[in-house]
Amino acid sequence: MHFGSSTQWVLGFPDRANQLAQDSIALARRLSHAPSLANALWRACDVFALRDDLAAVMTTATELIGLTDVHGLPMPRIYGLEILGWALTRSGRVAEGIRRMEEAEGLLVRIGTSVQAAPGAGFARRGSADGRALRRRFGASKPRARDLDTVRRTR
Repeated sequence: MHFGSSTQWVLGFPDRANQLAQDSIALARRLSHAPSLANALWRACDVFALRDDLAAVMTTATELIGLTDVHGLPMPRIYGLEILGWALTRSGRVAEGIRRMEEAEGLLVRIGTSVQAAPGAGFARRGSADGRALRRRFGASKPRARDLDTVRRTR
């Protein structure tokens, strides 16, 4: 269900994508399994972001972050901070959004990832004020040659 919602979006069915995201969250709640709920919330944030539903992204990401605080789930927490930062930035709260993304970036470094820039920076619209602010903070959206070399070596 989690990935089905994103798949429905790509196939051109945004309403189905939204419904699957909601159904996925409801099922995970019934299961009372924190990792399943974290994954459902994570994937729902993706669909809500694609729909440009900032309120739903903020609500869902905030719940995701709270869940990860209780259950110690580092990657869903990082994603929750990233997508919340994106939504805050898109809603005009740029400084607060960037702070959330910086927190996520710090967590990525702390757990030893090799991510070069915060994923949320890629959501910024080109040419927009929030996009320019994010690209100044997190770097250009184009991959650098050394990043491409790293990708080639891991294939």
